[in-house]
Amino acid sequence: PGEDGEAAPPPERALAANGGRARLLWWLAALALVLALPLMLIGHFAAERGGARSAAVESVRAAWGGPQTLTGPFLLVPVRDEAGGAADPLVILPGMLEAETALETEMRWEGAFEALVYRSESEMRLALDPDSAAALVEPGETARWGEAVLALGVSDPRALGRARLLGGPEAVEFDAGSGVAAMPGIHAPIGDPRGRGGAWAFMLELKGTDALRMTPVGGLMLWRVHANWPHPVFEGNFAPTLHEIGAGGFVAEWRVPEVAHALPRAFRGTEPLTTLGTAAFGVKLVQPVDLYSTAERAAKFGLLLIVLTFGTLFLIERSAKRAARVVHYALIGGAQCAFFLLLLALAERIGFGPAYAVAAVATVALLTAYAWLGLRLGPRAGWVTLALALLYAVMYPVLLAEEYALLMAAVLAFLVIAGLMWGTSRPRPNGPEVGGK
Repeated sequence: PGEDGEAAPPPERALAANGGRARLLWWLAALALVLALPLMLIGHFAAERGGARSAAVESVRAAWGGPQTLTGPFLLVPVRDEAGGAADPLVILPGMLEAETALETEMRWEGAFEALVYRSESEMRLALDPDSAAALVEPGETARWGEAVLALGVSDPRALGRARLLGGPEAVEFDAGSGVAAMPGIHAPIGDPRGRGGAWAFMLELKGTDALRMTPVGGLMLWRVHANWPHPVFEGNFAPTLHEIGAGGFVAEWRVPEVAHALPRAFRGTEPLTTLGTAAFGVKLVQPVDLYSTAERAAKFGLLLIVLTFGTLFLIERSAKRAARVVHYALIGGAQCAFFLLLLALAERIGFGPAYAVAAVATVALLTAYAWLGLRLGPRAGWVTLALALLYAVMYPVLLAEEYALLMAAVLAFLVIAGLMWGTSRPRPNGPEVGGK
């Protein structure tokens, strides 16, 4: 007799029951491979939606302005040779540059897709020494000091707002063109800068997307940025000397010495200015979760989630009076595939985190109800709820941890295989082990 006093089934019946469980495992393995096809299609669809979003972001950039890089400011002085022709101009870099930038971010929509953009307002104060370039003028040449301009390179000048010099009797507006070939930007005529103290200030309003960078010029450079976006990435050859990041935004400050580049304070010709771009530094505004790449990664790990769900139900329903059929597991796997499609559709509207929570709760509720009614597990369906809730809770950080997702998934797969081995090595409670007496 068994532990409950009832007669134990004969060994032949126990052997048949265990053989049926073994066949079910093989069917489940085949079913999981079949379900890999719709998961691949969902992953492909997520990649297509990501491509559509990239096209929408590019459309916003074309209208709003792209990532911005500021080169300068610098002073340009035209030079004429003996025949009156144009010679290489004088270029004078600031001995000191202080800049303060305020970034205000917002979301712009292109159809169903959103793109992060910003508006910036910068005030720059610089000190110039025009006399440092006097020795560079060759005999017979004439420096046209009265035609000197203060110039600034701007990578996407279409997004410029107002730009004007400050501190004079009248505000001088900047005009298009930096005076440097292949360097778009702006310039402002300042007249003869000699004997005027060498201190200048100007303000700049600029729009852009994704990033704002500056290039080191001249002597000591100080740049302070404060923004309302809480997810910055500081990039380039120079890290900020201090930064504070909070829920309401960030503040960062760079202090770059003169040794950051190989250019002297004054030189002839504008070609060396084009080399400054390789030393650009600044901030990139990122969204913490790229929902399309995360959804695509979720679909790739979907097979693991289905296998874990199958394994969980396989262990729980071993003691059920009504054994589960392959069709039951097929419906459960279909519900898991629907989870990923629901996740992608909701994430486009409410964000990845809330979408994951809604899709997971809906799927767990559906599978719990099916375990109670369809598989006739009764109160044991509560174990299904607990196991699936834990499974979805563990999968969420796996999907978000892009760099460690593979490692975490591998550990999770190892643990579930170990659990299946342990669970299937135990005898069914309704009968003896195979080969028992």
